[in-house]
Amino acid sequence: MYIAWKSPEISEDAIYDRAIEQLISIREIKKSEIKNHFDTTATLLATLAFDPSIQNAIRDFEQAKTSLYLW
Repeated sequence: MYIAWKSPEISEDAIYDRAIEQLISIREIKKSEIKNHFDTTATLLATLAFDPSIQNAIRDFEQAKTSLYLW
């Protein structure tokens, strides 16, 4: 009798525990994806910052911006 009465509670606890484990797993996967995204973006920006054509373009934009303020 006790087993029949306790069985639904045990099943509910197992389902709850499984759901929590899955949510934690998803959270860790998303955390890793976000970290990888920012790491990739930082690497790309660092690479672009040292590209001479990018440096020239930034300098040209700064000069153009300065000339706009002189009007």
